[in-house]
Amino acid sequence: MSHSFGSGAGEALIVVGIVFIVAATIRFVRTGLLLDDAKIHAPGIVLELSLSVILAILLIAASIPLILPRF
Repeated sequence: MSHSFGSGAGEALIVVGIVFIVAATIRFVRTGLLLDDAKIHAPGIVLELSLSVILAILLIAASIPLILPRF
């Protein structure tokens, strides 16, 4: 590779990296604002409780073969 091509490619990659970092930062901030929005994520216990019950049932079902003795 020639020196001028290598320098140009390196500078271009640096600029592309900076653009990606700026775009990722904007997306991160926007996602954080959406997560904090009370209209989108209204507080509720029904979903959390039902998921907890399902998880408990699955854990119990997966533990049964470990608890029962083998014959």
